[in-house]
Amino acid sequence: MAYKISNNKTYVFKKDAAYPSLSYNKKFLAYQRGNVRNVVYIEEINGSHRKSVRVNSIGLLPYKPSPDGNYLIGAMYYAGHADVVIINTTNNKIRKIFSGIFPSALDWKE
Repeated sequence: MAYKISNNKTYVFKKDAAYPSLSYNKKFLAYQRGNVRNVVYIEEINGSHRKSVRVNSIGLLPYKPSPDGNYLIGAMYYAGHADVVIINTTNNKIRKIFSGIFPSALDWKE
């Protein structure tokens, strides 16, 4: 959801989205559904195009979609450790960029 102070209006991007994360250009929304923590969905805010990524770990959190929706940065965690990874949303290829880090937030830089 988003709340715009200037017009006192609430906007709902996606109902029932767990741990939603909006790209910094506000074009893509990443979220999880229910208790499934190893799958993240990425959707265009103004479209119907949806992708998903699945990891072979306990889960992926936090995460943030890239401004073009083609990548997802996230903390892929296991029992006792986590790795910060970038996932290609087209082919689900995972590239580890930091090992042993439990970030509280992640973001892309323009």
